[in-house]
Amino acid sequence: MKTLVYSSIAVWSGRLHVLLAVAQETVDAGGEVVYIGCNGGLPSCVANLDHAGAICRYCTARNRKGVGLLGPGVVEHDLTDYLDRAVIDRVLSSTDPFDDLAALQGLEYSGAEVGYAALSSYITATRDPDPDLADPVIRAALQRLINAAKLVYEALASALRKERPDRVVIFNGRLTADRAVLAACEKAGIDCDVYEITQKHDHVTVFRNALTGDIASTARTIEELWDLQAPDRVQVAETFFEKTRNGVFTNDLVFVDEQTSGKLPPDWNDDRKNIVIFGSSEDEFAAIGKEWDRRIYGGQAEGAERISRALADDAKIRVYLRLHPNMAGLDRAYARDLLRLEGKLDNLIVLGPESDYSSYALLDRADTVVTFGSTLGIEAVYWGRPSVLLVSCFYRSLGGTYNPETHEEVVALLRSELAPKDRTPALKMGYYRMKNGFRQSHFDGDRRDGPRRGYFFKGDRIAVRGLLRARYKLAKRRMQHRWGRGSGPDLRSRFGRSS
Repeated sequence: MKTLVYSSIAVWSGRLHVLLAVAQETVDAGGEVVYIGCNGGLPSCVANLDHAGAICRYCTARNRKGVGLLGPGVVEHDLTDYLDRAVIDRVLSSTDPFDDLAALQGLEYSGAEVGYAALSSYITATRDPDPDLADPVIRAALQRLINAAKLVYEALASALRKERPDRVVIFNGRLTADRAVLAACEKAGIDCDVYEITQKHDHVTVFRNALTGDIASTARTIEELWDLQAPDRVQVAETFFEKTRNGVFTNDLVFVDEQTSGKLPPDWNDDRKNIVIFGSSEDEFAAIGKEWDRRIYGGQAEGAERISRALADDAKIRVYLRLHPNMAGLDRAYARDLLRLEGKLDNLIVLGPESDYSSYALLDRADTVVTFGSTLGIEAVYWGRPSVLLVSCFYRSLGGTYNPETHEEVVALLRSELAPKDRTPALKMGYYRMKNGFRQSHFDGDRRDGPRRGYFFKGDRIAVRGLLRARYKLAKRRMQHRWGRGSGPDLRSRFGRSS
């Protein structure tokens, strides 16, 4: 079997290590490997919006150091080896019309979703899900990302014709540096395996011909894992919810340590009907794909305000909007819009992201929980609370949540005395979060509980030291300063760690 491995970003922890492990595993099994790395030929990527030379040089050096750890049997190429100068010039000089986000998301190039790829990359780097398209600097950055996605498509389409692999392997697949690979593979009739690191740090999972954010593929995997009928599946699933509630790291950042256990707002009254809306970081769910775009409201602020206004005639109903702690320090339009709701309506109480009120105390005492895709939506099902879901997400189809399609349906549900649904769908999700994935030869993740983890290929973190690294760090800080405005406390993780 001949496998083409495309390694697009070598400065984000884990990506490089997983792809090197795939290459080595393939060679160990007697297969051929063509390993294609980015050599700085793309005009932009999520890790380098301005195409700073120091970042490209460090990324390329790290990729090549990793390839040097591979055994014989791997043929290495640069991405630009498959691009003609005329194609590069044509793509780099191209411009695209996008007057609004819908037009940007709709941009395609030979079937590749280059608009989604560009917007997703921009949002990941900046935490800005609603970029000002009238700003020429932002438009130029998005156009560079679009053109990068076009070049990826052209290069991989050429590589597939020349190398004729049996399969292609990439990591994640959501961003400009690799999303177009799926379209090139589909057109060529070649399977594309999209790898991702799972919740257990040292496990990986594979999506065949689909993005890692693909809702349908994830839902199928959730059901398939549960249907294996493992004797301890309920106990394992319960472990996920217990760990998450108690602040034990499972993969996502946890914030309960910053909250006061059991603390409720001073005006909380159990004699009222209390509806708690748990907000999400809108940038986390933006520009993933078309199936994620189904929504009732234009944003969380609009949704919370319309819901509260519709219920304002009932003095026995109080709405609490708990803003996600991940939004602390975030200076973006959607975050400001949510904060402006404070005091706007008598029946709506806004609990800021820095507040120490306990999310789980709110969940336990809520008559109804409402979410925009937050994990708390399925956690509410597990803990026996009625859960109303307003957007598309991985657990929507499992059957544990109420899933209205219109504003009128939302209001009708919230006026009703909803009963909690069966918690089996929540158990399925918890089991998936704990058991999905498999161990990969030659790849190891740091098993410490916590977000700051390292990854290893053959025991090597593949760090590049010296002046090259120092210049890279300086260039990265400059990019963070320019593009990371308002990115909040997790700015560093957004841009990745170098080792």
